[in-house]
Amino acid sequence: MIFSTEDRERLTAPLKKADDVFACRIRSMASFCMGKPETIFYTDGINCALYVENGNAVVWISRIAPRRTSEDICALLSVTARSIRSNRPLLLRRYVQSRGFIFSGNAAPSFEPEVTEDLRACADVWQSVFPAEFSGESGDVRYADCSHAIRHGMSRVFCIKGEAAMLAFCTDAGYVVADQMAVVPWSRGSGYAGKLLSHAAAVLRPEKGFWFESRDEKSDRFYEKYRFRRAGEWYAYTRAED
Repeated sequence: MIFSTEDRERLTAPLKKADDVFACRIRSMASFCMGKPETIFYTDGINCALYVENGNAVVWISRIAPRRTSEDICALLSVTARSIRSNRPLLLRRYVQSRGFIFSGNAAPSFEPEVTEDLRACADVWQSVFPAEFSGESGDVRYADCSHAIRHGMSRVFCIKGEAAMLAFCTDAGYVVADQMAVVPWSRGSGYAGKLLSHAAAVLRPEKGFWFESRDEKSDRFYEKYRFRRAGEWYAYTRAED
């Protein structure tokens, strides 16, 4: 049975030994957002943990979870979430599935003078690279979410103005989760992404390195170029009517 909870210990109990990007995201969200009405946390106390924030869900399911656990999660998400990211495949009707690889590894730390922590400059880059996510009303929401996370110490942004941007989601279990790594199309191949990673490594000093959720084959090749290793898969679902 899946139930909502505001008990942090109960929520994170299934995640205590989990060393992956989705467990990291949920533990970190629980640290900053537990009890806030826009974020609802769920668990069965044994095999799963998840949260739904403004219709967007992040799900972690253990490898030994029974089929019923996945079915209960799917029933819950079908009425609460329009987009979902999960460490395991889900059987969801009326959702479009995509999938990608998780990469993990270290970057050589180096302070780069052209790198700033300017959220507006980052948003301009993201809008160029991810227009569906960062334009119009959707972009305003994403910008507000990033600003909120930065103010509460959950995230840092790194940018080379007009060229490249990334968001470091959080530090947990010795890792930094890197999101929204983007380089504008006309500047790709110029080494800007590598500079962002090196600068973030110098500032944040992750003990075990970075986690990345690769979106496509081009992203895969980028992470492989920098000798990051594949460390699993992730699954994304978007409600078809959206």
